[in-house]
Amino acid sequence: MDSMLDNSSQDEKRSHTRKAPWMARLWHKSGLNPGMLAMMLKGTLAPTIAIALYQSTSFADHYSTLGYLVTVMSILSFVIMPRAKFVQTMLFNIIGICVGFSVTLLSVYCSVQARAHTTTSTSNGPQSSSGGPSPGAAVAPYNSSASAVCAIWLFFNIYVSNALRASRPQLQFLVIMYSIFANVASTYASQFATMAQGIAFARRLVEAFLTGFAIATGVSFLVFPLTSRTVVFRTTTSYIKALSGALRAQKSYFQSLEDKEAF
Repeated sequence: MDSMLDNSSQDEKRSHTRKAPWMARLWHKSGLNPGMLAMMLKGTLAPTIAIALYQSTSFADHYSTLGYLVTVMSILSFVIMPRAKFVQTMLFNIIGICVGFSVTLLSVYCSVQARAHTTTSTSNGPQSSSGGPSPGAAVAPYNSSASAVCAIWLFFNIYVSNALRASRPQLQFLVIMYSIFANVASTYASQFATMAQGIAFARRLVEAFLTGFAIATGVSFLVFPLTSRTVVFRTTTSYIKALSGALRAQKSYFQSLEDKEAF
């Protein structure tokens, strides 16, 4: 009796599939659903907002050549994560960037001291903020000692951060952002002749990162908010359906043993 009901339900599904319009069949074959489309839209909204903000003259003047980091951070914040997981990851990211800011200032100080001990006061030449990475961060001529010191700090940062990621895989997003911060900071640190210039650059770098985090946080909380409870309920529903299918298959198997000779 059960098998007859199953066959009839399958026939009804086939007839319904044949009668469905081509758009419905295409939608079914794509494997998409409204929730998935909402998450796709949510994931692209944060970098879109960051790029749109760069069309503002005041925004572009404030961040200068570091504005692209706002978009990168809004992407790496992964706004599609559940709210609790997102908050946890964001706290780790902020702590990591604060640590990176401190290490950057230390590397800038070492670079400035290396430059001061290997050049005279007249060899630096005129400094202009026009070629600097950010407003207020004027650059000085090339100095091999300062570059070597920054390279050592960069190797140290990358080695320690990746060693931490190998031992704690849950910190991989934090390590990625910290590595980006260390790479950008170490690239420009050797070009500063005073700590004031280095502090101005590091502050603007932190502002770019935190702006990207702020955009991602707003999108995560306000646009299609997702909680961990919702994810658990969806997973539990799928699990119950899969378990029900497994029980039906087991029932069909035992029924087949009644009709056939097992040995």
